[in-house]
Amino acid sequence: MARPKHDNPADFIVSEVMAATGFDRRTVQLIRDRRAGPFGNVGVMERAKTGLYDESTVSELAMASGVHHAGFPLLQALAIVRAYLDENSNHGPAVFSNLDEFEDPRRSWETLNWFHAACKTREARGGKDSGAPVSGDALLVIADRKYVLEDHHQSRFERPAVPKGVDDTLPLPLCRIVSFDGNQADVVSVPDDFPAGPDFDFREAYEVYHRAYLRAVGLIRVNISLAIRNAFDRVQDMRIERGGPMFGTGGE
Repeated sequence: MARPKHDNPADFIVSEVMAATGFDRRTVQLIRDRRAGPFGNVGVMERAKTGLYDESTVSELAMASGVHHAGFPLLQALAIVRAYLDENSNHGPAVFSNLDEFEDPRRSWETLNWFHAACKTREARGGKDSGAPVSGDALLVIADRKYVLEDHHQSRFERPAVPKGVDDTLPLPLCRIVSFDGNQADVVSVPDDFPAGPDFDFREAYEVYHRAYLRAVGLIRVNISLAIRNAFDRVQDMRIERGGPMFGTGGE
């Protein structure tokens, strides 16, 4: 296959996907062949056939890489992340990078792309500690490989309302992993798994998930925001070293 034209900084070639995620070429190809993760989307799959990947695809693969390296088999990690994104379907994966923490507050986060070159200059000025968690980072917490909860690192956001009497400092219920079969995870969301209480507050779900969290033998905690930022930083470093399309100093 001819080398893809790569002049748009918002596009990624496979070597950049490998650098971003830590996956080798055969692993990326395996994920594509299994139609796992983002490649279950026809548009993403067709684009990948041209040798190019978009920021949402790289973000999702970076999230899955974080879960995989935390101990889950590859295809299961992809399925868990896909379930998380399905529960947050009003946002693209790249939104979870929490990059707006480093942006000019006068700019809307909706205008951000993954790769604002100003990140490096801000790092030099102490504005960004590359590779470190920051307030508001999105976390996936998995208790005993079954209960998936969501939380935030030192959250700068107001905590969502929880049922009366529930500990609002604990992670929020997200979904339950019923079983795995190949690259498919049988996952059930809280609204589908528990009846809403009289106040539509899902009290029973909070009680079950929090009990599982507090009594878990094993807890897996993945900072998915940091996984995405680290992935994009590696691509940026690669383009600086080897050459590649770059955004302007304002990230545009």
